[in-house]
Amino acid sequence: KILSSRAVLAPKNAVVDAFNTEILSHFPADSVIDYVSTDRIGGGQEEDYVNFPIEFLNSLELSGLPPHRLRLCPGAVIILMRNLNSNLGLCNGVRALVVDCKPRCLDVLILTGKCSGQRFFLPRIPMSSQPGALPFPLIRRQFPCKLAWAMSINKAQGQSLQRAGLLLE
Repeated sequence: KILSSRAVLAPKNAVVDAFNTEILSHFPADSVIDYVSTDRIGGGQEEDYVNFPIEFLNSLELSGLPPHRLRLCPGAVIILMRNLNSNLGLCNGVRALVVDCKPRCLDVLILTGKCSGQRFFLPRIPMSSQPGALPFPLIRRQFPCKLAWAMSINKAQGQSLQRAGLLLE
């Protein structure tokens, strides 16, 4: 209950990611699991596959896409980055607590929204970059979430927080 109404807010995603990584480092190392995405170019031409190798695609951090290397553990607070099922309350911006990390899905407890208190399994799904962000559509298959002890000020719009800290850098 406490985790659903508190967050640290920061103006930039880089600061948010650094803060979330720092919090995750305080969890036992053997409980943290790395989930690596599968990235590919959607459509594209033959030369795109040569000019943009997989290592380059993996290094991209784009707005609206989860990171290539998503580090999670039981007890981590996450925020959904996609609308999965609005009838079940699985919408963009909903915060959840990771209960268990499985190889192909996450067992999460919803903390906010109309279905707070319910548990769901989150699958890995393919997500594509916004048009115009790259000269080709990047398709990343990953869990549609990211760590959310800290959030960007923009992402926090619409959240109901009783306490919020500000991290200005």
